[in-house]
Amino acid sequence: MSPPAAAPRLSPPRVSCRNGSVDLLRLVAASIVVLFHARAPGGLLMTPAVGIFTALVAYFAARSARPAAARPVHVARRYLRPFAIWALIFVVLRSADAIISGENVGQTLLIWIPPAGTMHHLWFLPFAAVVAWLSPRLAAVLRAGPGGWLGPTLLLVAATGWILLWDRAAPAQGLYVLGLYVPSALLGLMLAILPAEPGQHVRAGAAFVLLGTCLSLTGIPASTQILVGLPIVAAVLAMPSPSDKLTLRLAELSLWIYLAHPLVMAILLRLTDLQLGSPLLGVLVLAVTALVGRLQQSTRLFRLLT
Repeated sequence: MSPPAAAPRLSPPRVSCRNGSVDLLRLVAASIVVLFHARAPGGLLMTPAVGIFTALVAYFAARSARPAAARPVHVARRYLRPFAIWALIFVVLRSADAIISGENVGQTLLIWIPPAGTMHHLWFLPFAAVVAWLSPRLAAVLRAGPGGWLGPTLLLVAATGWILLWDRAAPAQGLYVLGLYVPSALLGLMLAILPAEPGQHVRAGAAFVLLGTCLSLTGIPASTQILVGLPIVAAVLAMPSPSDKLTLRLAELSLWIYLAHPLVMAILLRLTDLQLGSPLLGVLVLAVTALVGRLQQSTRLFRLLT
């Protein structure tokens, strides 16, 4: 009788070669966010797209070999600096617009920031900073445990419990969105502590599809982040492709598109007869934002804003 197979060991943190498929996935996800805000076709995939962003933040933070002392500085530079800059830009612009329109500036800003508002798309940056800061610490705790499938199972259960409870909690919109994608962060962390083997990622992706299907039967809209977004992340990790200068530039451009597209859209809505919901508006916002970003991608301004 052959001995039972040993349980898979949780992988130590390491940095692998850059995955070009991940770079392209980031660009696709950013494009979907643009279409959603333009209310154009394709925007219905917004929840999976943001789930993809969240899972990737958790995954790469948990697998980073960056020294612990350097992580807070990296997180601040990566997420909080562009958040502060773009928040200031949008506060100034929204205040100016309110003054021109004869509206109360204070009320305009209060309905834009949490808890009433989400700061449009900017909420994701401080959320991602928290995910990036916590993920290595949680991964270290889970890797120090008994190993095997206990850690990934705990994360799977935690993600399921969170999505069920958060859907029923129904806090104010500005707070609701901050907790909406916690399951994607937990499952991205789950992928990070699994052995970096294609088979492990494929099995995890199958588990995500099964879990997402069960949750979708309960009528929870946020379940699409697990049903659609996380299996795509698992597949991209299981089938990496080489990265080159082009995919790296596209990955950099994806963040610019995410951050700058509301400003471009506001300008286009003022200068043209296009309306929200127009497919052409979505395409134009994406194209103009990408073009502007590409033209100044090598400048200091681009580095500062992203």
